[in-house]
Amino acid sequence: ACLGFSEIPVVKKPRVAIISTGNEIIDVNEEQEMGKIRDINGYVLNSLVEKMGGSVVRRSIIKDDFSLLREEVHMAIDSSDLVILSGGSSVGTHDYTYEVLNELDGDGVFVHGVSIKPGKPTIIGEGKGKIIFGLPGHPFSSIIIYKVFVEYYMKKIMQLSEEEQQEMNFGAFEAVMSTNIHSASGKETYQMVTVEEHNGTKYAVPKFGKSGMITMITEAEGYIIIPPEKEGLNKDDKVRVFTI
Repeated sequence: ACLGFSEIPVVKKPRVAIISTGNEIIDVNEEQEMGKIRDINGYVLNSLVEKMGGSVVRRSIIKDDFSLLREEVHMAIDSSDLVILSGGSSVGTHDYTYEVLNELDGDGVFVHGVSIKPGKPTIIGEGKGKIIFGLPGHPFSSIIIYKVFVEYYMKKIMQLSEEEQQEMNFGAFEAVMSTNIHSASGKETYQMVTVEEHNGTKYAVPKFGKSGMITMITEAEGYIIIPPEKEGLNKDDKVRVFTI
């Protein structure tokens, strides 16, 4: 009012539903038994959505049961602007995401598998006018696919300009590679790194491990992207480190 503005542009917070799937998944307060894993992805994705300015309106854990998953997806679609499923996106006998999405009113699955490492078994589809993302169950893979596809889509529906989108690359910074690193040609590779500083120069140090290891996230300070046309990076190559 002091500056003479009676109206300002605003954006509605994207409403997001998050569904973690798997017979082995339990919530944080449940007693852990042999063969059970606490729900890492649901909490990480919840935090990432809120960091982006979105609102998590529904979060659930569903066993590997086609009917239960179909019912939950229908309720999630009705209460949100987009749905994120974690796990069940591969081609195993208990992976029902693909089948459930193809039973919805809409286009069903239009992406199943992407040329990204980690995160190949990714599903993207549409049902009842809403976009649905099927993320891999491994925590590192799930986070990378969220950053690449879900976050990109959220920025679009929030109608952010290119400049505003760049500003939301929280904490990204320049560094140089500490060593040579190999990657698979033909796949866009996301490599977790730690950062060391020597004589005023930041060095990205690759952190290796399986995509299911939570330490890949907790012990790293960010990730770098190796383009699909390259077979790796050389020591002292300049890179951009993206923080999670």
